[in-house]
Amino acid sequence: MNKYRHAALHGLASLTGWLRLFFARPGFALQLLGRRWTYFTSRRFDGEMPTPDGFIIKTPDALISYWSMFVERELYHAQWLAALREATNPLVVDVGANVGLFSHMIFQLKPQADIVAFEPLPALHQDLLALGRRTGMKLDLRAKAAGRAPGEALLESPHGYDGVSRICVSGEPTGQTCRVEVSTLDKELAGRDILLMKMDVEGYECEVIAGATAVLARTKFLIIEAQTPEHREAITAALGAGWTRQKLGSSDYLFSRLSAA
Repeated sequence: MNKYRHAALHGLASLTGWLRLFFARPGFALQLLGRRWTYFTSRRFDGEMPTPDGFIIKTPDALISYWSMFVERELYHAQWLAALREATNPLVVDVGANVGLFSHMIFQLKPQADIVAFEPLPALHQDLLALGRRTGMKLDLRAKAAGRAPGEALLESPHGYDGVSRICVSGEPTGQTCRVEVSTLDKELAGRDILLMKMDVEGYECEVIAGATAVLARTKFLIIEAQTPEHREAITAALGAGWTRQKLGSSDYLFSRLSAA
């Protein structure tokens, strides 16, 4: 897709999504649009912003992600949405939960879903727990990173706040750092059937996949972020045969088990 077509589709998704929000909650739609415009024109973020659905936007990254997920609906796809809505008590896994926006989106779509979220950054734990209490979502929060094998790793936050955090693999960490526990998804989720898993671990996806062979065999849908074609192909190779791949947004892909089609 060329950049002009991508920009047109992105703009159309923003416009239609915002109009949909405006007709449902006009005051909030105007407030959210104003916040987004202020940030993109001046890079100014004017403090916390509660949303009508129980989330609290606390950082610029959360503002951008909220718009992508709830206005543009960038991660939506008819296939996994239909399966989620038809399931009785589906299990959804959020690997790299960060501020919990994906988990929150799932709760809004399916309040009965069981959500297991992995987020090793200590600064986010209380916010995620508070989100669970405010909304009543069935949240099982694991204070661990997922990887190839159990152990410890150095987590870095290059921005200096809780926007982007990742396992340091370069040996030269940037920003704030802390040591975190690492487990494997095969250990944490042994024997469980997963309807949908989101994996956003800032380039560490292949390591997570290496520790999740059994779990992924019981997973129907997988949403993974891949920033470059090389990263996308590495993830596809790590998953192996048995999956189909479709692009969702600018850097997110939906992998579906062939048996789930």
